[in-house]
Amino acid sequence: MKPFPFVVGCGRSGTTLLAVMLDSHPELAVPGETAGFMLRFCLRHESFGSLSDPHSRPVGMVPQEHPHRFDRGEVLAMLDELSESHRFRRWGIDPELVVTEVLVTEASRRPDVMRAIYHLYARLQGKELCGDKTPDHVLHMPRLAELFPEARFVHLIRDGRDVALAMRDTSWAPKTANEAASYWIQRVEQGREDGSRLGSERYLEVRYEDLVLSPGPVLHRVCTFLGIAFHPAMLDYTSAADRQLQMSPAPEEDASLRRSVTPGLRDWRTQMEPEDVAEFERVAGNLLFELGYPVTTGI
Repeated sequence: MKPFPFVVGCGRSGTTLLAVMLDSHPELAVPGETAGFMLRFCLRHESFGSLSDPHSRPVGMVPQEHPHRFDRGEVLAMLDELSESHRFRRWGIDPELVVTEVLVTEASRRPDVMRAIYHLYARLQGKELCGDKTPDHVLHMPRLAELFPEARFVHLIRDGRDVALAMRDTSWAPKTANEAASYWIQRVEQGREDGSRLGSERYLEVRYEDLVLSPGPVLHRVCTFLGIAFHPAMLDYTSAADRQLQMSPAPEEDASLRRSVTPGLRDWRTQMEPEDVAEFERVAGNLLFELGYPVTTGI
């Protein structure tokens, strides 16, 4: 089965930048962020706890559904359900094409339906492979790995102090240094812990700082991990950035995508108040140190 890449990480870590680079590959299409509708759809009617709690069910329990092929009426009902998400509507896929795709693939499980939708999106872009970019999927990688055996996870990690700076431009993220540090720790630690269990064939860590300083070599490594050849078009992501911004409900938050790769776009050394640096490091200094980022205060 062809690989299904998932770009994950703490929000504001550069996952959208990596997604548009991948979407610029002539073989790979990455639609707009799901903001959780993928998992809600795949696990609907199943008792597996809250999607916000990565430990709400034991790893290894795979959702089971009645093994029958979905008919047209069932597919239309599922599309109505998906269309409740404005994120999905922004993909702009003709429902009749989805119905045909699902029936042809003889889907009998909700993950099969979701897979068919992603592959249809890719084909509409003239591509063979599909991927997903949803940062908070970093909290649910074991679950996604069970639902999609072909899933491959690329975990983008960025200095948490720069992440905290980038969060200030959003309407949804924590704003204080303390809250931002806790938010960052949860996602980075959970991703690394689950990634170590998944193993190197299914999990790859990438540093944002490496991506913006040396995009070519980093993308070569990502492509090797995904089993596809690097293509220089990945370094010219203007069209893919425009597509992502058109699908985003808050394009102003990712307006920097229209720039060329820019190291130091956020720099906690010059842009963060000293007391905020100290507070962030008080909470997250051990993880920063473990990841090799410089720490200015004692930990």
